[in-house]
Amino acid sequence: NLDAILQFAQEARKHTSCMQHSLFGSSSAPAGIRLQFKPSSPARTEDMLFWEKELLGFYLSDHPMRSHEKTLKEKNVLPIKTTLADANLAARGAMVRIAGVVTGVKKIITKNKKQIAFVTIEDTSDATEVIVFEEVLLRRPEAWQEKNIVIVQGKLSNRDNEVKVVCDQVLKLN
Repeated sequence: NLDAILQFAQEARKHTSCMQHSLFGSSSAPAGIRLQFKPSSPARTEDMLFWEKELLGFYLSDHPMRSHEKTLKEKNVLPIKTTLADANLAARGAMVRIAGVVTGVKKIITKNKKQIAFVTIEDTSDATEVIVFEEVLLRRPEAWQEKNIVIVQGKLSNRDNEVKVVCDQVLKLN
């Protein structure tokens, strides 16, 4: 419908530029110019949620992770907040499985010419950074895109009192 909107705006602009205005500021509506939208399919719920997040900064009506709760339980995935709060897990570099929406991806090249990604994922409870080394990054590059929902399995790393997950495996859910 973008072409129809642009054409309507152009015709309305032409009409108002050649039209005479009254002393009282009123003008008649453009005659014969109508904006007609073509029918389209409704937006997906997931798309509307991401628009909410983009416009408001948070999910208002729901969270994209809620539609995957059954799968997460079956795969023994813990909430991010629970995983990060367990000091014993972090201290011993335990293997964990978390899931979330990819909200940020920052890729860098190391001195050894290896690619590393620092990926931020968030679930309904919290957000965390996941470190993805080149081997895992190249195995599943499509998983590390913003707005993807992923299950990440890896070891907890507690460096400088900041707990992060070093990814060993990833599964894309959407």
